[in-house]
Amino acid sequence: MASSLFAASLAKLDSLPFEGSPTHHFDEAPLRTASGAAIVPPYTVLKDDGTVPDYTFELPIERTTFRLELYARTLAALDAMIEVVKYGGAPVSARAGFDHGTLAIANFRLMELVRVGEQRFREADRWSSDAGLVYRARISYRAQLSREAD
Repeated sequence: MASSLFAASLAKLDSLPFEGSPTHHFDEAPLRTASGAAIVPPYTVLKDDGTVPDYTFELPIERTTFRLELYARTLAALDAMIEVVKYGGAPVSARAGFDHGTLAIANFRLMELVRVGEQRFREADRWSSDAGLVYRARISYRAQLSREAD
């Protein structure tokens, strides 16, 4: 069981059946791997957009928004990555992806995980020598957590 929402989200990304084995990063993708090679698509970046506590109920509730930024070389590859993130390569009712999915977080109960936005972009690849295109998607989620009673 993960210690935070972000550790649980990265673990979920690692468990999803992506094609091409993208790497997953928190906040920013590094410029280079440990061996010095440039980081090139496909890869994902998980970004924290903030947490708001709510004390209107008996137990505190935390509402956290985060976004997943997905990078791919083609629009088709990007669309495939989006589908895996949202649905986990399974029927929607299976809740295998992030859309209405589950995350295992120590001492918290996930009450809700909802996609609140999705955008696609095309941009120049700043790492390749041929200045090719990179396709990027930003998928935003809201997670509502409650602290488990002691």
